[in-house]
Amino acid sequence: MLSAAIAFLAAPAPIVGAGTAAYAQSSEDDEQRYTCPMHPHYISDDPGNCPICGMDLVPLEAGGEAGSAETGEAGPTVTISPAMLQTVGVRTAEVERAAFGGRIEAFAQIAANERLQSSVSTRAAGWIERLRVRAVGDEVAAGDLLFEFYSPDLVAAQMDYFSARASNARRAETSLRRLEALGMGPIAIARMRERGEPLRVVPVFAERDGVVSELNFAEGDYLPVGAGVLTLQDYSTVWVIAEAPQSDLVHLAEGQSADVGLARGGAAVSGQVDYIYPTFDARTRTGRVRVVVPNPSGALRPGAFASVTFAGDSESRLAVPSEAVLYGEDGARVVIAQGGGRFEPRAIETGLSENGFTEVRRGLSEGETVVASGQFLLDSESRLRESFARMQGADTPMSALELSEAEFAMVDHVVDAALYVHEALRDGYDVQPSFFQPAIDAAEMIAGRYPGRLGTIMEDSVSNLQDLTEARTAVQLQDGLETLVETIRPWLMSRPQRYDALGLSIYEANDRAWLEAGTARPFNPYGDEDVRRVTWPEAAPEREQAEGMSEDTMRAGGGHANH
Repeated sequence: MLSAAIAFLAAPAPIVGAGTAAYAQSSEDDEQRYTCPMHPHYISDDPGNCPICGMDLVPLEAGGEAGSAETGEAGPTVTISPAMLQTVGVRTAEVERAAFGGRIEAFAQIAANERLQSSVSTRAAGWIERLRVRAVGDEVAAGDLLFEFYSPDLVAAQMDYFSARASNARRAETSLRRLEALGMGPIAIARMRERGEPLRVVPVFAERDGVVSELNFAEGDYLPVGAGVLTLQDYSTVWVIAEAPQSDLVHLAEGQSADVGLARGGAAVSGQVDYIYPTFDARTRTGRVRVVVPNPSGALRPGAFASVTFAGDSESRLAVPSEAVLYGEDGARVVIAQGGGRFEPRAIETGLSENGFTEVRRGLSEGETVVASGQFLLDSESRLRESFARMQGADTPMSALELSEAEFAMVDHVVDAALYVHEALRDGYDVQPSFFQPAIDAAEMIAGRYPGRLGTIMEDSVSNLQDLTEARTAVQLQDGLETLVETIRPWLMSRPQRYDALGLSIYEANDRAWLEAGTARPFNPYGDEDVRRVTWPEAAPEREQAEGMSEDTMRAGGGHANH
C-alpha cells in the first residue's frame, strides 16, 4: 500500500488503478497493448502511466479500442465507410502549434483621473454669502463663479493695500502679494483695482472645467482657515485600473496600447498604459496597471467594472482551425479522426481565437487529426447513439452496469482520491490540489455516460473533490474525506468482489467512514474512537480470517487498532 501511495504522489498515478490493470489483463496475450481511458489515442506496448494525465493505462481490447467499441471520450465512436466520407465531404486538419494571440486579458475598475482633480479651499476664515453651485454633479467651466465669500481678514487686507498704494509703491506690492496669499484670485483682484475700493464679498471662480464631485458646505456656513469647500473633477479622460496576473506583468510596459470593454457590452475603447504600480497584491496574486482612456461622452463612469485587453507579442500555441470546434451547452468539443473511417467526439478546453485558429488548452495533443469540415454530421450521429445508450442505462442498477475496464479505471481514480486523502492524514503531509484534477475529469466523464445512480454519484464526487482542492487544514481534510467516502460508498458496495479482491476495506468510527487498503491495522483519521470494519456483501470469509481481527473487539489506539 505504501509503495502504491508513493506512486500516486509521484505521478500522480492511481493507487487502485495498478490493481485494476492487473485485474483485467490476460496473461495469455503476449502482444497485449495498452491505452489511456481518457486519452484513447495514446497506445503503448508497455503498461504504465499515461504521459498526458498520469492515469494508469488499461489493456487495449481486441478490435483496437479500450473498453466499449462504441464509446469515446465525449460520445460514442462513429465508423463511416470511405464512400460515405466522400459524400459527407469530410476534411481533416492536424493539431499543430501556431504563433498568435499575444494578448493579455485582465479585470479592471474605472477610476477618476486624479490629475484632472482640483480642490477649492479657503485661506482665510469667513462665511459663504452666496453659493452658485448647489449640488454634486453641477457642471462648471473655467471662469464660472463658484461662490462669494465674506472674510473680515480679506476686507482688512484690501484696505491695507489701498492705504499702501497711496503712500508707498513697494509696500503696495507687498500688500498685493498678501491678498494673493489669502486666496484672492486674479479676477477678484482686478475687480477690486477697477472699483478702487475693497470688495465686501470676494468672488471665487473655477480655475478649470469640471464637475462638482464633492460639496462640503452650504450657503451661510462659516468656513475656518483651510476648509475644503468643494472638489472639481474633469471626466474627459479616466483611469482604468487593471488587475494583471503576476506572470503577465513582465509582458506589460508603459505606453503599451490597451482595449477597454465595459460589462454592459458595446464597442471597446482604446487607451494606453500610463503607469505600472510597483507593489504586488499577495492575496490576489496580481499587480495593478493604470490605463488612461479618453471619455468624451462620459460613458466610462468611475466605479464601474471593465475588462482590459493588452496587445502584446504573439507566442506559439497548440491550435486547431476555428471551424473544427463545435460549441454546445456542455462546452467545446472536436471530432477526432482515428483512421480507418473511425471518428470520436472529444471535449476540449479552448483559449484564444485569432486569425482562423483557436487555442486548445486541454484535450488534444500535437499531431492528432481533427475534422475541420463535415464534423456536424459526425457529431450528431455520435450524440444520437449516446442518447440511446443513456436511455437504456438510466434505470439500470449499478451492480448490473457493464462498464469497460477503461471506465472502471476512471471510477477507480475517484476511489484513489479517497485513499490519497486518508494517507495524507495518516502520514501528516500536505495534499497537492492538482492531484485531484485527474479524478475530477474522470468523474465528469463517467457522469456524462451514465445518467442513473452512478452518474449522480460521480457528479456529487466532482463537488466533493473540488472542495478537497481547497482544503488546507486537517479538519477540512477530515470533513472532505468523510463526505467523499459516503458519496462513493453505494458504488463500492455494489461491486464488493472487485474492491475486496483489490484489498480495500471500508472502516467506520463514530459513524464516520473512510477507505483503506491492505491488511495492516487501520488508522482512524478522525480520532481515537472505536473502529469497525464494514463487511463487504458476499465477501470472501477467508479475508477476515487472514486479517485476524474482530469487528466487535477492534479499537483504535493512537489512531491505530489494538488487539
